[in-house]
Amino acid sequence: MSAGFREELAYSLPEAEITYSNPHIINVSVPGILPELLVLALERNGVLVSAGPACNSNKPELPETPVRISLGRFTTEDEMRKAAKIFCSTAKNLLK
Repeated sequence: MSAGFREELAYSLPEAEITYSNPHIINVSVPGILPELLVLALERNGVLVSAGPACNSNKPELPETPVRISLGRFTTEDEMRKAAKIFCSTAKNLLK
């Protein structure tokens, strides 16, 4: 399911670091961007993500904390590719 997302990030935003904690959760860190800023910018562009791991919601976040992308059971590969394009363009704008 996340192959399209992963491929788009690797091609368009190679500095992004992707990790997986579950088959339906993708964690993405972009060096140089605070996770809270990325969450807000993505939300303005129609992509909803969370900052930091859910299990540590009461702990302060480090700057390199990833944003968490959760896939629903009805999420399509096309939706993931579109989200990846928005993610990449949003991150590039924040890095400028």
